[in-house]
Amino acid sequence: MKDLRNIRGLLFDLDGVLYVGSTLIEGAPATLEEIKRRGFDCRFITNTSTLSRDSLHAKLAHLGLQVEPDELFSAAQAALLYVQSFENPVCHLVLAEDVKKDFAQLAQSDTEADFVIVGDIGDSWSYALLNKVFQLLMNGAQLIAIHKNRFWQTEQGLQM
Repeated sequence: MKDLRNIRGLLFDLDGVLYVGSTLIEGAPATLEEIKRRGFDCRFITNTSTLSRDSLHAKLAHLGLQVEPDELFSAAQAALLYVQSFENPVCHLVLAEDVKKDFAQLAQSDTEADFVIVGDIGDSWSYALLNKVFQLLMNGAQLIAIHKNRFWQTEQGLQM
């Protein structure tokens, strides 16, 4: 094994690593406390697209995980930063209502968009919605998929 003395920080995924759904993985809080006590910086990443950054932070606190808001980075946040790099972007959001809060400062449209941003909306998918997205894409909008999981672990087992 290589010398690890130069490591200054660690990157953690959240769901499936520190918790599954709303169930904390045994030892996760103590592990994070010990890592931070030893002076390592920690950052926490997730591709979840069902929770806003504020809601995600609240969930972590509720689970007993000591994570600062500026230590969190989500796939939705990456999409937001990317879209903000364009001048006056107009977006069509196909996102959970809570996640839409993170995009509130962007111009949004159901009829003309530069970007269609898609995340997990559970059972809200419909042919009409897919067709709307299709029309926007055919009219030149760029598609941003917040994550490309085919399935993931939930408290009920693997889910599509």
